[in-house]
Formats: sequence, structure tokens, C-alpha cells
Amino acid sequence: MSVIQVQSPGLLTTVQDLGREGFGPLGVSPSGAADPLSLRIGNRLVANAEGAAALEMTLLGGTFLFPQAATIALTGSDFGATLDGAPLAPWNSTKVSPGQTLRLASTRSGARCYLSLHGGIIVNPFLGSASTHLLSGLGGYQGRALRKGDVLRLGREIAPFHKKTVDAQSLAQLAPRKILRVTAGPQSDWFPQSSLRAFYENTYRVAEESNRMGPPPRRPFHSTRIQR
Repeated sequence: MSVIQVQSPGLLTTVQDLGREGFGPLGVSPSGAADPLSLRIGNRLVANAEGAAALEMTLLGGTFLFPQAATIALTGSDFGATLDGAPLAPWNSTKVSPGQTLRLASTRSGARCYLSLHGGIIVNPFLGSASTHLLSGLGGYQGRALRKGDVLRLGREIAPFHKKTVDAQSLAQLAPRKILRVTAGPQSDWFPQSSLRAFYENTYRVAEESNRMGPPPRRPFHSTRIQR
């Protein structure tokens, strides 16, 4: 059985997959990766199914020891990763040798970085998903963020290592956009036209207080335009 050992968890590191859709009527959040595209790409780089469980790190990454060999990929934001002190670029698959240590620092770009591992992270599923929901303490690894000393099991390696990378043209398409598309939901007619105009005509910024649920910021910001 292959494992990875958490030497430092970083600011907030959780096990996430693509979430558990369809349980909203029961009051269960879908959870899942905040950046599902990066998770999908990371899993493809390491020859997993796109929805395999991976580690999602927020703003500050962790440190992980690999007692056994593993195939890994880092996607999403650049956290300045090193493998035994050597720089490790994101958006590539890498073969890790037994005894090596992966370290991630603070973000150089966006909010979240994903560590995908061939075979995926093995946890007990909740409603068919490995995703962590912190508020309810369900799913993921014991329903919580990772802590120092945690040991995570990996699925069995079933494919030989082949170096994979995301080409520069594709990475350019993944660059953050300043304009977000808004789609009117089934309750949009509950709001008066004056409120809808105010929403569509104003500008917003995602701040440190925001999370995957998208609550309003605690103070006004003005930078990102929303386009209908």
C-alpha cells in the first residue's frame, strides 16, 4: 500500500473530488473542488479518471513525504513547489522517488493549488464522493482539513509512468479572466428590475473573506466586471 505523510498541512488543505451533486433537497452541499478544471487536468496528467480525489491547498501549501514512489502533478495556482529542494513546475506529471519530500510555499498567482496522485487518494466516500465538507464535518479525510502527521492512502498504480505536460497554448486559455459570465437562475424573477440592474451594472472583487460558497465581501471592492 502506498501512502503520503503530511509533514505540514499548509493553511487549509482538504481532500476534494468533483463533488456530490443531487443532494441539495436533503440539505447536503455538493462540496468538490473550487477549481474543477484544474482538478480534471491534474488527474489526466497522472492517468486517473478526471474525478479522482486529490488535495486542494488554499493560499499556502503543505509539505509531504513520499515513503514509496508515486506519480504526481500540480495544477491550478503556482505555489512555488520544490521536490527535495529542486523547483517543480506545475502542469506537468512527475515521478517521485521513495523518500523524497514535496514542499509548497505561498501562492504566486491564484488561491488554490491541486496535488493529484496516480491512483487517487483513498478515503471512505460519503454519498458517493470523497469531497470534504468542513462545516458539517463530512467526507474527505475524517471530515476535516489535514493536520501534521496525517497519513493518506493512495490507490494502486496501474499504469507505467509517461511524462505529460500541458502545452503553452492551452495554459494561455486557462489564464484568469476579468469578466465573469452570469446566467439568470430560476429565482431571478423574484427580484425587482431595479435590483437586477444594480447587480449587473456594478463591479466586484473576490477577496480573502470569500470562499467556495461565494458570500458577499465585508467591504466594497471595485475591479472585476460581470457580463451578462
